[in-house]
Amino acid sequence: MTMIRSVTAADSNEWRRMRHELWPDGSPAHHQQDIDRYFSGDRREPAEVFLAFDASAAAVGFAELSIRNIVDSCYTDRVAY
Repeated sequence: MTMIRSVTAADSNEWRRMRHELWPDGSPAHHQQDIDRYFSGDRREPAEVFLAFDASAAAVGFAELSIRNIVDSCYTDRVAY
């Protein structure tokens, strides 16, 4: 069974690990800066983060959600991203 919940500061290491696996061009330090910014209250991008955990409580995935003012080829504003 998979459990999904909002990220907490205690999840920072796992979130950073998964971000680096997904976006290896960014250094772990750069990912940590983004994570620190998120937990300091700057939630423009991402606005919310969810982590997925497997039955043994290991972090296995994440989703970063944002609302953007514009997106290429989109005719409306405030676009979920």
